[in-house]
Amino acid sequence: MEEIMFSSSPITSQLPTRYFHREPNTIPNGPWECDDEDGDYRIYELRYGAKVYLNFFAKTFYTNGKMASEGTCVNGYKVGIWRFYNENGLLDSVGRYNKENERWGRWTFYKELEGESRMCMVVDIRRYYEKYWCYDMDGKLWYCHTVYNTRAEYEDWVFTEDFYEPTDRKWPEEPYYDITV
Repeated sequence: MEEIMFSSSPITSQLPTRYFHREPNTIPNGPWECDDEDGDYRIYELRYGAKVYLNFFAKTFYTNGKMASEGTCVNGYKVGIWRFYNENGLLDSVGRYNKENERWGRWTFYKELEGESRMCMVVDIRRYYEKYWCYDMDGKLWYCHTVYNTRAEYEDWVFTEDFYEPTDRKWPEEPYYDITV
């Protein structure tokens, strides 16, 4: 059964809200830019030629009007709880970002099945390890994968796998795209 980690109610914020619209699988267009020069991907506006890192509550929407994401930006970083939705407006993932603009802690990922969001994986991301719990279409845990020593070179990572009760209701495999080629 899914562990309740986040409220299902909408996120509220004291920061001003900015709304953006985007096509599926694209970055939303807005009067701001994303600073990837330093590898931190901070969101900023140019004012009089200077970068001004932004503080706001973001809501992005697909062009069909469905919510795409919502979360808070402080000093240009994504921080706190963020929710992402698929093109049908169903929850796709929820988790939090740390002060370094990185996914941190537990993230829950969902897939659409019969018009509903169904949990398919929970990931716990920490400084030196990542743990993945995989669930079948009925919400039963069938596989756990842990990666230790993640701040080291890839050759020094340590992998463990735990298999649980076999299932014939696994989610279809996603295509793998090697971006290093």
